[in-house]
Amino acid sequence: MSKKILLSCAVLIGGITFFFIALKLRKPNWFIERVKNGKYTVEGDCYGVNLHDESIKEVSIKIKDNNKELIVFESSISSYGSNKPREDNYSIKCTDEYIVIYLKSDDEKKYMEDKENYKNRKFEGL
Repeated sequence: MSKKILLSCAVLIGGITFFFIALKLRKPNWFIERVKNGKYTVEGDCYGVNLHDESIKEVSIKIKDNNKELIVFESSISSYGSNKPREDNYSIKCTDEYIVIYLKSDDEKKYMEDKENYKNRKFEGL
């Protein structure tokens, strides 16, 4: 009986360890940029969707130095029409003293107008 319990505990601990290692090694799914001549890495990861509004994505931004996390913050960003934020939803500015990351939410009104214009466009001459 005790061998079964030990085996069950070992399998459980091994599974949990594997899960956290896989989570840690997973690549960010939004962007990875090297800044300041490659000294720092800025990673953007979209890890979820707001339960009340699917256009709002939950994102995590990390600034790393040699794979050591220096700064980590989380935010929400509106990104209409896609399952994760796009490249135009962020920009990075660097100087000698700082790194600034701008997160830009989509304008819902403009998105809906663009979507309506796309739907109503006419193909002439085809």
